[in-house]
Amino acid sequence: SHHPAMAQLFTARALVSHAWRYGSRFASTCLRYTQHGNPRTVLSLVRSDDVPQIGASQILVRMIASPINPADINQIEGVYPVKPPLPAIGGNEGVGRVEQIGADVRSVNVGDLVFPASQGWGTWTTLGVANEGEMVRLPSDVDPLHLSMLAVNPCTALRMLRDFVPLKQGDSVVLNAPLSGVGQAVIQLCRVLGLHSICILRTRANLDEAKNQLTSLGASMVITEEASRSPTVKDGIKKSYGLPKLGLNAVGGQSCTNVMRLLAPGSTLVTYGGMSKEPVTIPTSAFIFSDIRFVGFWMAQWYKRHTLEERQAMNSELCEYIRKGSFTFPAVETHRLEDYEAALAKAAAPFAAKKQLFLLN
Repeated sequence: SHHPAMAQLFTARALVSHAWRYGSRFASTCLRYTQHGNPRTVLSLVRSDDVPQIGASQILVRMIASPINPADINQIEGVYPVKPPLPAIGGNEGVGRVEQIGADVRSVNVGDLVFPASQGWGTWTTLGVANEGEMVRLPSDVDPLHLSMLAVNPCTALRMLRDFVPLKQGDSVVLNAPLSGVGQAVIQLCRVLGLHSICILRTRANLDEAKNQLTSLGASMVITEEASRSPTVKDGIKKSYGLPKLGLNAVGGQSCTNVMRLLAPGSTLVTYGGMSKEPVTIPTSAFIFSDIRFVGFWMAQWYKRHTLEERQAMNSELCEYIRKGSFTFPAVETHRLEDYEAALAKAAAPFAAKKQLFLLN
């Protein structure tokens, strides 16, 4: 008198273990590095016949998808502050499904979607073992591919809009690198929160196409780096939207100075990236006469300083926007781990139109 659902569950488990043994030649595949350097030379594809064994307070996670972010590349190069002990598996962000749990695990169940609670876990793997506190449970009704890109860019965007300046509806924000993952997230969240976004864009071959893309995401105004230096343009922004109270810089160098020039007195400029590899140079007058505050933001640091409850609240808010269709993700190009060299080359290309993503199972 077995319950049919139980029979199904046992069958599913049997099929999974059968697949491990016979479905593919290997139980798991990962991208591992034993030394720091150029990812395309130091990474290697490692396959294993063995299903990892888990302890009483551990979780076996079958990874579904993991993006390639600039921090992942920097980490493998050895120039990122978070350095997992070597040998290490690449990747910091991604989503997986809980395959098995140890006897003492209470925070997740088999079948739950999860992602790593902090950087350095190593997401470029088909199968991984985590301690209970290392995984955050996610809603089951949101596309896993979207969840795989939630922890870094959208969360960075939301925190920067919330944590530095008390913005109210109708206020404006100015940002560079608007087509980056964070940039696109900032523009959409500004629209959701009733804020105006002023985007400063590098001149490029397909400039009109890029401007149209940003406008369709909700950008209030898109100007080139050159135009941002014009007093007439600044006057236009002031008349239409009021000068921005918050500036967001992911580039550094001249581009950061351009963001700063458009800010209202008493504003805050947040630096969260340095894509140009040029330092942020601040004129003395910006401090004294314009009273502009210059601060930095690093999402990994926020995660260290805040509770799991605060994190869950942030995830829930973003997932609600995703469900409503008011928040979308950049177009993705998917790759198998085996094709990592091509995937990394595309991720490193300038003006990349698509996010590169490993599909892991």
